[in-house]
Amino acid sequence: MSERIAAPPFLARAESLGAGLDELRLVLPRHYEELSEHKFHGYPLAPDYNTYLRMEANGQILYVTLRGAEGLLAGYFVGFLLRDLHYGVQSLKMDILYVVPEARGHAGGATLVAGVEAEARRRGTELIVMNYKESHREHMERMLLAGGYAPFEQLVAKWI
Repeated sequence: MSERIAAPPFLARAESLGAGLDELRLVLPRHYEELSEHKFHGYPLAPDYNTYLRMEANGQILYVTLRGAEGLLAGYFVGFLLRDLHYGVQSLKMDILYVVPEARGHAGGATLVAGVEAEARRRGTELIVMNYKESHREHMERMLLAGGYAPFEQLVAKWI
């Protein structure tokens, strides 16, 4: 990734995951290497692209990109748009969110989240559920709490 992608201003907008898949595939390995806990347990990066694309065709995927001043991909959000089975509300559950290191500290993450919220609202979403890696707790909590998010549930995991 080039340092030039970090240059504000940033633009976040909904795009087609299918149309942007080749570009996304270039950044996903970097995301995996930096943040994945799965690699420590022997699980390689192996997205089920066919299911993602099928879900997108059914209106169940929200893909929002963050682009720097030159239009290069500086971050992305992929989430699942689903009707909550317990409460009947339209919800958006984050799958992945990533901002390249060069774009951090320049409001890139906040711009991306604001873009996600705007598109989710436009699509009738009532509840957005975000999650983050424990290793990025401090930064993500600061950003999300400042944006009006509140602690909701604790997620724990165990490899068996």
